Amino acid sequence: MTRILYIVSTLKRCGPINVLFNLVKYLNRERFEPVVLTLSREPSDSSLADFTEIGVKVLSLNLSRLVGLLVAPRRLKTMVDSIRPDLVHSHGFRADKLSAQYLKSYHRASTIHNYPFEDYAMKFGEALGYIMAVKHLKALYRIDYPIAISKSLSNMLANKRNFKVPFILNGTDEARFRKPTTNEKRALRFKLNLPAERKIFISVGFLSTGKDPFTTILGFKRAQLKGAYLVFLGDGPLRKRCAREKQDFGNIDVRGNVDNVDEFLKASDYFISSSKSEGFGLSVTEALATGLPCILSAIAPHREIMTFGPKAGKIVPVGDIKKLANAIDELPEMDYESMSKAAVGIVHNHLSAQKMAEKYQDSYEKLTQVPVTSSIRD
Repeated sequence: MTRILYIVSTLKRCGPINVLFNLVKYLNRERFEPVVLTLSREPSDSSLADFTEIGVKVLSLNLSRLVGLLVAPRRLKTMVDSIRPDLVHSHGFRADKLSAQYLKSYHRASTIHNYPFEDYAMKFGEALGYIMAVKHLKALYRIDYPIAISKSLSNMLANKRNFKVPFILNGTDEARFRKPTTNEKRALRFKLNLPAERKIFISVGFLSTGKDPFTTILGFKRAQLKGAYLVFLGDGPLRKRCAREKQDFGNIDVRGNVDNVDEFLKASDYFISSSKSEGFGLSVTEALATGLPCILSAIAPHREIMTFGPKAGKIVPVGDIKKLANAIDELPEMDYESMSKAAVGIVHNHLSAQKMAEKYQDSYEKLTQVPVTSSIRD
């Protein structure tokens, strides 16, 4: 039995933690034993219960960020030595830095969830974001086996930073995200207080500049489609501005964070993402698995997803309000069932959580068969 230790800051509900959950859920438990170690105390929106429910052991150092700066290395090393993993798999800035510096005696992998020089600049500003990106990339260089979550992210790291890493495509849980029946959709609309007969468009994600919710709102307001309804799920620094933008336009609903994203997707008809930057686009694949035709911004990860099923929706230029509005008007005129079938096929044939877990398992087996080194690039 190969013991895999996954290290993360917390189990706060977000894209990278959803990826981790899908991975450990479908890991072959006859061959691999997953253990999760968090660095800090769990927030209110933690997915800890989800991990324990599927039988994954979760441990924590329970450190605040301030205290962690002082004692995290020592406590982490002590904890990891007591767990005795065959491989350490870190996710995220803090976990990667600690693994790179203090866990050199173990086989180490890392999943790269974004392009740091884009994502951090959008979240923390140009100056701080650049410093964090440089530090994160330096840490990833020192980890034995960093893995990108998409081919487009792998290409970006190679082309822009001369950092060549393999990729394993993110996978979506088909057991949770699946196409509903007509009766299920009708019941969910009633439960979620959504209009029963309208065409419902949905957008899911962190409400930040990088996700560009304003293009979605303005494009939707400009569209001529009668009776359409737009739902936003997610929170972030732009939530209040999004709420102001929708004033005097009763067909836009900003719901904030929810625990039942799958139900909202099943209650909807179409999905929109105007994002300027993604590592891959997990919310997109969740929508596709639910059978929703998509309108996506023309960033590389979105184009990569749609190459698996071009009939599943439309690609529009980043930030182009007029073309987004046109796509919103045009999509309902197309054959919905063929688009929906193509959407489900993308995930089932290429981007399922089961397929993702199998590829990680193959990587684990290869990595644990070679001698432990400080870095394969040394």
